[in-house]
Amino acid sequence: MKLLTSLAFGLALTAGAQASTVYTNDFSMGDGGFTGAAVTTYGTYGAFYGILTQGATATLSLTGFAANQALELTFDLYTLQSLDGDNATWGPDTFAVAFNGSTVFDYSFSNWPGSLDAASDFPQSYGGVGSSAGTGAVASIESSGWAGATEYTYGLILSGLADANGDFQISFLGNSGQEAYDEGFGIDNVTVATVPLPAGLPLLAAGIGALGLLRRRKA
Repeated sequence: MKLLTSLAFGLALTAGAQASTVYTNDFSMGDGGFTGAAVTTYGTYGAFYGILTQGATATLSLTGFAANQALELTFDLYTLQSLDGDNATWGPDTFAVAFNGSTVFDYSFSNWPGSLDAASDFPQSYGGVGSSAGTGAVASIESSGWAGATEYTYGLILSGLADANGDFQISFLGNSGQEAYDEGFGIDNVTVATVPLPAGLPLLAAGIGALGLLRRRKA
């Protein structure tokens, strides 16, 4: 049983608006419409989608919803094996999310908390430029393949995403320098919910602002 605390990024949805879950997938029953990679298992994580590395992109397309819907995306991000963050030699190793072609999340991640060199040699931009490895993570485990490396789980929410036509394309990009046996990213427990936009509220690509907490369990 995994207990995860999710850190919310984006514009908080209007209080009182009725959220409606339109998609959920823990990948235990397959890809659920994701394209670009494959369901895999690694270590103790169970089934997830990935491993995303060297520019690999996982895409989920959802169409046919009412126009002027705000979208909230919740997912777990796994940083796997030897990710190097912003290290000048081996990095940057970054993970990004795009909504309808516009990048709404783009940060580097490090799995080296200073076991081999000074922590400042392997910083990450998630949590702020120059942050130490694992900043903002909700769980960690020692990497089975790399002595001194720690793998992290991040619980993420991106909200305030909107589209006038009711068509949503969400892309997850793992842009690390080495192949999947060496380093990469996995995504899991993906949930998409929609909330009608109040009349007169402008459409938003994505903002980073309000913080919130969400606790979830997965067997």
